[in-house]
Amino acid sequence: MVKRLKGLEVGKSPFDDAVPIRKFRAPTHWVKPKVVVEIEYRRWPAGGLMHQAAFKGFREDKAAKEVVREVPAEP
Repeated sequence: MVKRLKGLEVGKSPFDDAVPIRKFRAPTHWVKPKVVVEIEYRRWPAGGLMHQAAFKGFREDKAAKEVVREVPAEP
């Protein structure tokens, strides 16, 4: 896992807009958006950053360009 992501590491965020990041103990590592991973998270608040996110594994069933943020339908 680390080897695969290390090869995609970049020095800054690949997103157009600056992403506000709280300072954590561990440094942030940005990678090129070339792979799809499965993430488990506690919540996804309005600010756009997942809380308590945990890496679960790589997904080989779709290309990174196909991934979009899913939004729940209004009840």
